[in-house]
Amino acid sequence: MFWNKRNKKSDPKTLQKPRLKPPMDLPHQVGRHLVVNLQKDPDWVWNLKAVVKPFEGGNKLGRRFRVYDPAQSAKQGIKIFDYDSLDACPDLILYEGDFDKASNAVSLAAGEAVSDLVGRN
Repeated sequence: MFWNKRNKKSDPKTLQKPRLKPPMDLPHQVGRHLVVNLQKDPDWVWNLKAVVKPFEGGNKLGRRFRVYDPAQSAKQGIKIFDYDSLDACPDLILYEGDFDKASNAVSLAAGEAVSDLVGRN
């Protein structure tokens, strides 16, 4: 009977990945790095969105992030739900990397979308 059915915690079918956060405004550490170190236009930078996921491992304050332009994704009709949804469309990723909330350290790499923009100019 259905009331006798129990989900066992050790059952791999019942184990789920932790939910990732939806898109959010750019983290301050990342935005500051883009404006100050990379000399990007502040108005453009602060209109970008980021999707973030925690590190797998020991560092609880470390985060991996991907930066994208929400106007570009809307123009292409692509809805971004979380960090993993950008795997399907890497051409939307402007920057990706990781940052540490404790030390405010940011490591950043340009994505495919930035390479395409530079190649056109």
